[in-house]
Amino acid sequence: MTRKFVMNMKNIRVRKEVLKCSKCKSPQSFLYLSDFSYGERLLFVNEGTEYAFINLIEDKIYTEYEEQVINILQENSIELKSDIVNKIIIETFGITCDEINGHQVDFSQTQKKCHYCGSTEFGRNMIEPESLIEIEVPLISHGKWNTLNIEQKEKSIEDELKLKMII
Repeated sequence: MTRKFVMNMKNIRVRKEVLKCSKCKSPQSFLYLSDFSYGERLLFVNEGTEYAFINLIEDKIYTEYEEQVINILQENSIELKSDIVNKIIIETFGITCDEINGHQVDFSQTQKKCHYCGSTEFGRNMIEPESLIEIEVPLISHGKWNTLNIEQKEKSIEDELKLKMII
């Protein structure tokens, strides 16, 4: 039996800029949280065409996951600088997140990418002035992750770290 999890939504205020792709010349909108949004992240879903929201400071699973990754690295005698460990945690944390509309959440994607041609190069000039808008986005949830016991969670993390060739 597959368990269905309810997706909660949140209205957030974001900065919007519209740039022209340097390759195909198509306009592309990009959304950003305020520079003062400590711990909050706007994440990509569906290959960067949709957004989701998380507050990592308030997310109890993030704290749990962080501790588990550090423990697994220590158990494997892997010593890394804290900024590298933090990067690994952020890039792999998506395994704890429920899918949104059938798509995985992508914690690692930070690059601006054209939805039409895939280019990552954009002109400096905006097509329209930057603006503040309000959008409704899904909140990151961990329903499926919460159904796992500690051994299953650790195995999932170890598998992800092996996949990323970290252990």
